[in-house]
This record gives sequence, structure tokens and C-alpha cells, in this order.
Amino acid sequence: TEAITVGGETLPTDVVERFPRYENSGYSRQVSYIDQTIHQVRRIEFFDRRGDHLKTLDLGDYREYGDGIWRAHRLVMTNHQTGKSTDLVYGDFEFGVGLTDNDFVRGVLERQY
Repeated sequence: TEAITVGGETLPTDVVERFPRYENSGYSRQVSYIDQTIHQVRRIEFFDRRGDHLKTLDLGDYREYGDGIWRAHRLVMTNHQTGKSTDLVYGDFEFGVGLTDNDFVRGVLERQY
């Protein structure tokens, strides 16, 4: 258990360390921090093949849609080796809009544009 601060909010989290099964992965491991209240990932730290801390992904502004469907609306990826970062900010999500698997067939998707 470890407290972390994401987006100005300090949260108690469970820490999970993951190792790739794919031998040619660009990462040697990941450390995930999972919010103990809503059980969603709040941070992932990525380590390069040498074991150095490469990137951190912070996930914030979680909103609940329906019964227990949580989505992060702000994702910030920071590269600690280059000093650069990328922010992704999402609007509202919609669920249960009546789409089927057939709506995602290549021909159907091409007709939409």
C-alpha cells in the first residue's frame, strides 16, 4: 500500500508489479498503482530494458458511467528520460448506444467517412 498524488488528489493505492511475458518487450517491468476506493489504475510506471525509470502514466478525473463503469478523462504520460509529456483529455463517454459487432466491420466504417 502506498499513497500517491495524481492531479492534486492524494490517494491510498495498492501497488502491483508486472513483468512482460514477451521477451522482446521494450520494457523490463511496470509498476501499477490501483485506487483502493474505486479500484481503478491511477498510475503506471514503465521501466526500460536496463531497468531505468522511463515513463509514468497518470490517470485522473475519473467519472462513473452507470453501475460501476469508471473512465479516466485525463491521461498524462511523462517521459523522464526526454523531459517531454503528453496530455490526453476526454469528453463524455456514451454507453449502451445500440452498436453491434457489425457496426465495426471495415466496409461499414469506410462508408461513415
